[in-house]
Amino acid sequence: QASTGLLLFGNITVDAVSNAGNRFVTTRNTSTAGLTALGALTITSGEARILTSTTFTVAGNVTNNATLTTVGTLALQSITGTSPAASANAQTISGAGTFQNLTTSPTANFTNITFNNSNATGVTFSGSAWNSLASTVSGTLTVTAGRINIGAANTLTLGVSAASAGTLSWTAGGFTQGTFKRWIGTASITVGTNAGRFPFTGAANENRNYEIGTSGVTTGNTYSVTYVDGAGTTAVGSFTDNGAAITKVSNATWAVSQAGILPTSATLPMRIRGDGITSLASV
Repeated sequence: QASTGLLLFGNITVDAVSNAGNRFVTTRNTSTAGLTALGALTITSGEARILTSTTFTVAGNVTNNATLTTVGTLALQSITGTSPAASANAQTISGAGTFQNLTTSPTANFTNITFNNSNATGVTFSGSAWNSLASTVSGTLTVTAGRINIGAANTLTLGVSAASAGTLSWTAGGFTQGTFKRWIGTASITVGTNAGRFPFTGAANENRNYEIGTSGVTTGNTYSVTYVDGAGTTAVGSFTDNGAAITKVSNATWAVSQAGILPTSATLPMRIRGDGITSLASV
């Protein structure tokens, strides 16, 4: 950055063979703007480090076949002028390398990661390396816009313990499938706030969020939600819900589980968003 101007790169390739672990490519802690690749970030060998308080913005694919250490923020988005903007590219995060949040004794794959994408496909995780630490974000997970595809059988976790539960910053968009698991602490949560939100999105980017609140929790643990999108409805035997006769249900489903949240008498109210889930005429 020079004054108010940013130098925007195209593709960035890191091919720096490590020498006893003391050679790497790094952002500068003194740089508030960080680095921006309007194309792809490819790590062929060696280690790329995103240090504290800096952001590495990538508008294309991230391919890591060596080591990517994210102590700061990896932002899957673009830049317009000097401001963050949604990437219009279909993006992937892949590679056989190591994704870690710390240079030594890592506890997660990323410290902070941002998703801001306007492409119909969104961001897709591919490969097994990112799953080596239970696909974990230890700091802040920012979902500004777009679709995040982690795979139907995969789980992405926010936080590493009840005391270090991580932070969700959500505006729109979310996971298209798979399981989002997050640590829940003992602090009370109001239904509808990001502290208890599980962001999912349907086929046409409809809001499919699952939201919880908490009260009276004395021992925190994890809470998991799996979303499976499904078009249309299925006829069921009639039953009454809040005074209304129900004869059809949506084919979209949410599966919910929690582990070790105590006491068992704790109150965990929930709310499911099904915006535009089907037309009133079909129900």
